[in-house]
Parts: sequence; structure tokens; C-alpha cells
Amino acid sequence: MSEGSVNVESRTSSQDKRWTIMAALLGTNTAVMLFQGIEQEANPTQMREVALAIIAGTLPFQGVYFLIYTFLLENKGTLSEKMVKKLGFASAICQIFGYVSLVGVAMMWYNLSVYVGGTNLFHFITAISSPSYLIIPNLTLSFIVSDVRKSVSCVEAKTGKILWSTDTPGFNVCWGSPTIADAVTATIRAAASSAYPRTAVATS
Repeated sequence: MSEGSVNVESRTSSQDKRWTIMAALLGTNTAVMLFQGIEQEANPTQMREVALAIIAGTLPFQGVYFLIYTFLLENKGTLSEKMVKKLGFASAICQIFGYVSLVGVAMMWYNLSVYVGGTNLFHFITAISSPSYLIIPNLTLSFIVSDVRKSVSCVEAKTGKILWSTDTPGFNVCWGSPTIADAVTATIRAAASSAYPRTAVATS
């Protein structure tokens, strides 16, 4: 399987996941509007009314998202790259507004019970402030200076994957190990004719 086909499959899978999330949001919001709207009519509260207004305001954006998604599927391969980017940007905006509906749902829970709303708020803050290592893998990096290849490479120690590599023309003899300071990797080299003078070669 070619790299291009893998990328296309990955993008398609990602789009399908976003579609599923938006469909779940639309279904949830519609149900909330229906049942909480009936409750609001029988027992009106200001917080519930504001929450319903927020949810109602996001429904059109969710509908437009599905229109864009369907349009892209039906016209796949016939639209210009510029048009696809514009529709992708519009789709992203619709998704953002769609997620805002969760604020209305959270307000509804708070209106239902201070304990339910407070617990939801606490865990929401905990989730978004989780340590970065839960999202970004903790990598151990090694830096390799090669006289033969005349290059400096950054390698992930665990897998051996080369993260980046830069050519170092003129490298003949390396002295010591690379040193990192202020996001700069420095190593010592010597000229081919003599071990002196030694000069530092830095690569970002």
C-alpha cells in the first residue's frame, strides 16, 4: 500500500469520526431541546432558558456541517483544492460552534442539581488541565555525530527513529559528544590537516 493511499485512508477515517461525534451531539441536543423545553414551559427557570438558547443557537451550525460533509462526499474529486480548503475551514467553524452546545448541556446539569453541575465542572477543569505527558509522549532523545556520513542526527532512543538530521560538510574528526544549550546542538570538530585549532559547529 502506497504512502498516499495510507494518508487518504487516515483522513477519511478522521472525517468519519468527526461526523460520528457531530451526529451524537445533534441527537443529544435535539433530545435536550425537546424534553427540557417541555420542562421549561411547565416550570420556567432563567438558567434553563439561557442553556436552551445556547443549544438552540448551535443547532444551525451542526446542520450546516452535515450539508458541507455531504456536499464534499458527493463532489469528491471534482472540486478544486481551493474550494475544498474553504469548505474545510467552514466545516471546522461549524464544529467549534457545535461543541459550544456542551456549555448549554452543562448549565442544564447545574440547573438540575448544584452537585451534578459542580462535579461536572470540576472534572471538566481536571480533564483540560491534565499533564501534558498524557497527550504528548515523553521521548528520550539521542544525538549522533557521524564523521563518515558527515551529519548530526536526532534519534528517538527507544525506537531508533531518526527525528531529524542535518548535513555537516567539512566534518573530518569529531571531538567529544554533542552539547545542547538554548535549543542549539553543538559539537567540536578539527580541521583535516591538524587537530588544532578546534572550532565549534552548531546546529539548531
